[in-house]
Order: sequence, then C-alpha cells, then structure tokens
Amino acid sequence: MVSSGYFVAAFYVGIVALIYYFRDRFEFEGIVALYKTKWGLRLMDKVARLSPGLTRLFSVTGIVIGYLLMILMLGLIWFSIRNLIYRPEAPAAFTPILPGVPIPGSNVYLPLIQGLLSIFIVVVIHEFAHGVVARRYDIDVKSSGFVLFGPIPGAFVEPDEDELEDASQEASQGLFGAGPWANIILAVPVFFLVSGGVALTANAYQGDGATITRLVTENDTERLQGLSVGETITGLNNESVTNRVDLIQNLQNRSVNETVTVHTRNNSRDIRLTSPPNDANQGFLGVGVDTVYKPTDSTAASVIDPVKKAYFWVMGDFRGYVNSPWIWPAVNVFSPGFSGQAGLLGWIFIVTTGIAGANLLPIGPLDGGRMLYKSLKGIFQESTAARISSVVTWTLLVVVLILVFVPMVRPFL
Repeated sequence: MVSSGYFVAAFYVGIVALIYYFRDRFEFEGIVALYKTKWGLRLMDKVARLSPGLTRLFSVTGIVIGYLLMILMLGLIWFSIRNLIYRPEAPAAFTPILPGVPIPGSNVYLPLIQGLLSIFIVVVIHEFAHGVVARRYDIDVKSSGFVLFGPIPGAFVEPDEDELEDASQEASQGLFGAGPWANIILAVPVFFLVSGGVALTANAYQGDGATITRLVTENDTERLQGLSVGETITGLNNESVTNRVDLIQNLQNRSVNETVTVHTRNNSRDIRLTSPPNDANQGFLGVGVDTVYKPTDSTAASVIDPVKKAYFWVMGDFRGYVNSPWIWPAVNVFSPGFSGQAGLLGWIFIVTTGIAGANLLPIGPLDGGRMLYKSLKGIFQESTAARISSVVTWTLLVVVLILVFVPMVRPFL
C-alpha cells in the first residue's frame, strides 16, 4: 500500500503537470496561475440587484467589521511577538499550511482532501461576495475563475481596477471588506452545525476507559511496572476513569513522587508519579491515552454508529476533548496530542476564520491593506498615503515572517 506521504506528493506533482500541460489556458503571475472565465458573473449581478438595500447593509457592515477585525489581528500580532520573546515554548501564531503536508517543525497537518475542499469552498464564497458588492455599486466585474497559488486551488473575481479607483469610499471599502465579512458569516452556521454534531455524538457514545496509546517516557519501564500500549485504564486510586479527561483531571492535583494505584481491565498496580519536562512540581504518569467509546442505547447511536466514519469525516470527532458542545473551537486540532477529527465542517470553520483574519491584515495587496490605503487617500495626498501604506506593509510583513520562521528554526539552534 502506498503511504499517504507518497500520495500527497503524487497529487501535487500531478497538479503541476496539469498546469504545465494546459499552460496556454492560464495566465501566470509568478507562481499564481489564473484560469479566467465568465462563470458566476450573471449570478453576482442578479444577487446584487435582488435587494440593493440589503446588499448595501451587508457592504457597510463589512467595512465596520473589517476595521474591527483589523485591530484584533494587530493585537494578535503584538501578543504573538510578546509570546515569542517571553514564552519561547508557546506554539506559533502564524504558520504556512499546505493540505496534506506537515506544518514545519511538527508532524501535524491539514488533511489533504478536507483541506482542499474547505479552502476551495471558503475562497469561492469570499470572492463571490466581492463580486456581488462590486455589482451593487456598478463596478464592472471583468472575469471570474479558478486560481492556483502554487498547488493550492482557489477562486477569484476581477473587478475593473479603473472603475474601482474612481469609486466612492463606501463602494471601494465595501468591496474590499465583503470577502472577509462573508467568511465570518459563513463561520456562524458552521459553528452551530458542528456544535449540534458534538452534542449528538455525546448522546450516542459513552466513555469506557482510557486506552494507552504510547509511553511518553519509554526508558522508564521500571517505574511504569509493565504498563503497556493497548491496556485500558479504568480507574485511578478510588476514582473511576471513563475517558482521557477523567485521567488528566485526576492527575492535575497530584505531586511528583506520589504513588497512585492504576486500575486496568485486568489488574491494578501501584505507580510512582514523575514530572513532565516543563513542570517540576506536577505529577506525571508518563503515558499518552485515548478514550475508548461504546455506543449507547439511544436513537442517536443507532443512526451514527453504522456510518460513523463518514459522519466523523464531515462533522468531526471531539469526543473526550470538550465537556460542552459550544467550546469545540477551543480544541487545538494541530496539537500532536489531538487524535480526534476536526471534520470537513470543522476545517471549513478554521479556514474561513483564518482567511478572514489574514486578509484583513493591513498588508499591501490584501483586503486589509487596500482598505487602509483607500482610507489614507481620503485623508492625505496620494503620495503620502502610498508612503504610509508602504511602511505599514513592510513592517508588518517582516514581523509576520519572524513569527512564522523563528519557531521553525528554534528547535535546530
């Protein structure tokens, strides 16, 4: 069987080969390949004319939300820089993500098929919103189509830049803010869908112990006294363990060198706790675990269990990671310890909020950068606005590159 790594590599090589074979049909801007069409232009115009007042409300609201999120993203950058200086062990706030390819410096990744689908869906909605607002203000949309940022697929719309340059502040700012605002709106129903799925899953399955998946301290077998991968922990001292959260919470208040009784399905044994690498005072068992689940006698279980692989692929599997269905976005799905599934909908949520935030950074050609430049032109002369915009762009670009690459190279220093 071909490993997933070979499949991912073959997929991206195939994409590059297809672009090369059909190169006469693409327009190239560096590594960006554009396939221009007229698809969707009539629909954009129709939606824009369906309710001009509602479209204008969407546009104006997008401007306000856009600037608020721009401020939020700048705050995130400041917080990330402080973390980089004072908490070097903190995870990177910005990192390049290519579906199917591990994030540099780790073994976690955005799954290939779910990643490509989520990116494509999110970008299509983003660009369609740009087109609708453009038509609302009678800015011509010259083309639409598919775009490949290297091997990553997406979509685009091409408004008439001359008309956009002459457009009012409301029209141009609304057009720039429409894409990120549409992404934020998309996140709302997706959030409730996944939250409902998490609640339904909690009703369909119940924990039946915490099975050992790995020995964190593999050279500490004498202390672990025979605990092995595959055994299921059902209790710690006099408290039952029905899932991994039970075990984690039980250990949180325990001290280094404290002896606990670990109950498994077959026997019990006394084990002395050690300490994790980052906390000399916290009791640490030294094993990685996943929850063992069994279906309940519920209608939800009878519906989900026969198709659980497909269900979790779409809805995600956050069993054992959240106690309330509403807090699933707080789970770090990029953590090496995450063994559940974000699901297609979960990835759409992550990608749509990520693209919205990234696009609103006031950097050059991004939506946020164009919004800032348009605002500056309304206050200063064009040359002054351009200089200020350039300084902001290059400063933020350098800062973002530092936030991306320093955490990657630090482990090798």
